Amino acid sequence: MPGDGGLGGLGDDCQPAEANGKKGDVGAPGTDGTASGNDLFGSAVLAAKYTVLTKSLTAGTTGKAYKATLTEKGGSGKASWAAYGLPPGLTASTAGVISGKPQLTGTFTVIVTVSRAGGWGYAMLKLKIT
Repeated sequence: MPGDGGLGGLGDDCQPAEANGKKGDVGAPGTDGTASGNDLFGSAVLAAKYTVLTKSLTAGTTGKAYKATLTEKGGSGKASWAAYGLPPGLTASTAGVISGKPQLTGTFTVIVTVSRAGGWGYAMLKLKIT
């Protein structure tokens, strides 16, 4: 219906009603149509100060148990982890453990993030499942 943000909370441009693609909004594309540093994260880019020490993920096999532990440096207190782009069957705990039984073969780009009070860090890692 007109004026209500569209079907399912999407605006007329199929963007979430609260974003509407304005430059500087979290998740809004940059002026060239890509998500760039300040457009995507705003000033939060300057807060990245933790280093993910894990540089690669060990390969896994479809249907077999997999486990990898992420490591980082840069602060004290409890770290909280997240991972994006994992194949189906794998999950990541907030303690930095990726585990499960992968269900698809392929090479996946996994983005891992770590955060604590006062900062965060991230890394892009490759994971090959055969």
